[in-house]
Amino acid sequence: MSGCGNADPEKSDSVPAADSVTMITSAQFESEKMQLGTPEHREFREVLHLAGRLTPAANSVVEVNTQIPGMIKNLQIQVGSYVQKGQKLCILEGKEIIKLQEEFLASMNEFRALEQDYQRIKTLSKDNIAAGKDLVAIESRYLIQKAKIAALKAEMDLVGIEIPDTEKISIHPDILLHAPISGYITKLACTTGEYVSQEKMLMEITDMSQLEIHFTVFEKDITRIKPGLALHYWLPADPKNRMNAFVKTVGKSVDPEDRTLLCTASLDRYPTETLANGLHVEVEVFTDKKQALALPDEAILKSEESTYLLFLKEKNGGSYYFVKREIVIGESADGYTEVTGFQGKEQVLIKGAFNLQGE
Repeated sequence: MSGCGNADPEKSDSVPAADSVTMITSAQFESEKMQLGTPEHREFREVLHLAGRLTPAANSVVEVNTQIPGMIKNLQIQVGSYVQKGQKLCILEGKEIIKLQEEFLASMNEFRALEQDYQRIKTLSKDNIAAGKDLVAIESRYLIQKAKIAALKAEMDLVGIEIPDTEKISIHPDILLHAPISGYITKLACTTGEYVSQEKMLMEITDMSQLEIHFTVFEKDITRIKPGLALHYWLPADPKNRMNAFVKTVGKSVDPEDRTLLCTASLDRYPTETLANGLHVEVEVFTDKKQALALPDEAILKSEESTYLLFLKEKNGGSYYFVKREIVIGESADGYTEVTGFQGKEQVLIKGAFNLQGE
């Protein structure tokens, strides 16, 4: 193998002066299993490279609070804990819980007394013994009390208090708070022994199986984005682990500051062990398909400043003479890379070129 300058002035137009010629013997060409080839037409998908962020889908993040004030007791979870829907999170105790049950029991006793009076006067009214106005008055009180009982039951159900047994008159000083959805505890804003009100968020639960990608697209590219398009995404710290998703929605409002539109993508699968709410991800959206000239990836040589190929200048006397020429590359897929700048069917070294990269 040898390299030399182009000494023939009559051939200076065919080989750029800045390039050198590399010679390879036939024996070396065969022993290293080198191969010549020309670009071929292949189908490529045009790609948009974007930045995104993992965000829970609507209804997959729930803030847990209480509908009645009280003191936190027996807190059984921490940030990062996984909980199932209906699982016990903590115990809440307080005087308001007792008072609500007491009011219900007292109202029930009054209702039963009113119900008896109502039925009695109703019977007497049928026999023309009781005055009609007495029936109207007792019926009004009876219906009002009945509505009050229904309201108290609804309030207790909302709070999470079991309806007390009116026969045993049992009152519980505390209630259990349960997980409304399955997911991970992503925020915890209470501690054991803390007195909390209805306005306070106690914790946040996120269903990681419903994560989606939010990414922004410049308005000049938005016509290339359509629901259903495939995309790859990956964590910046793990670029080799590329995962699949597809475009779910395309934004309809342009941000006036950076002229972008917000789009979303649904994940094909949910690797909850590695993903988390709020993580930044790199995104490649596959848009239009196109036909382009391409060469195998191993034919393309790269240096710090350029990308080039080894073009066959001539074959003479059992030796191959190659000239290095800088090229422009495009998309890559399935072991092939798009190349431009070819003149006719020029032959290049498509196999074994890497061994000559330093020549």
